Amino acid sequence: MGRAAANQAAANQAAANQAAAARNTGKSATAGQSARSRAAGDDEVSSSTVESASCDSTHAVELAAYRTALSAMALKLSRAVDDERTRIARGLHDDLGQTLVAAQLRLAELKRGGTEREIRSIIQHVNDLVGEAVSSSRSLTFELMTPLMPELGIENELRHITARIAKRHDFGFRFECDALPKPMGREEAETLLRAVRELLINVGKHARADTASVTIIGRGAKAEVSVRDDGIGFATEQEREPHATGFGLLIIRERLREVGGDMVIDSSPGAGTEVVLTIPLLQEQT
Repeated sequence: MGRAAANQAAANQAAANQAAAARNTGKSATAGQSARSRAAGDDEVSSSTVESASCDSTHAVELAAYRTALSAMALKLSRAVDDERTRIARGLHDDLGQTLVAAQLRLAELKRGGTEREIRSIIQHVNDLVGEAVSSSRSLTFELMTPLMPELGIENELRHITARIAKRHDFGFRFECDALPKPMGREEAETLLRAVRELLINVGKHARADTASVTIIGRGAKAEVSVRDDGIGFATEQEREPHATGFGLLIIRERLREVGGDMVIDSSPGAGTEVVLTIPLLQEQT
């Protein structure tokens, strides 16, 4: 009986030891798992911090690029406005201003009197000068405003502009177009009309041409417009000098490029000039 109780006590102690060992093992496992969880959490926080820093850096670079682009755009716009003001001021001074001064001088002659024939001659001359002033003011208004009526089509718009400028500057003209459709966005159409108008005005003012021709044809995804004259021509290096070629071919080219177009010039002294403009067309949605 005493031996049996001793054996039972030993068995109970062994079972208690095993239970304690199991509890310790469980605690160790739990502690290890907790440590691993904390480590994983630290890794996630670290990774999130790196990603956030990288994202902030990317945004900072993009913001700097946008600011640079905006600054360049503002500078370009400012220069364009200055160029336009200079052109308008030159037109007012050279055409309208000088005409009005001439009329004023002729009117001053009337104060000195003269024969009836002389007075009639002065009055007729003043009347002619006033007519020129009215024509100059209308011309300047036309240059500043490009009437665009999309329902007429780009061909009819170009034909109208060509005829009007040729009549004003007293040179013959020819207009040709193909039958292909040429759908354009409003910005592209206005840019093209403005470019052709300025080229024709240059013909009238500088080329000493008898005839000019305007041709528009479709070439795939673009329209091509040729403005040709039989005038005195010029060395193509002059296109870099706006004063040498009227409004400045460089400005026309930059305007075209802003809408995806371009300009090519073929000219030499004594051989006339041909300027070919290209402009993108609207593409059908599929």
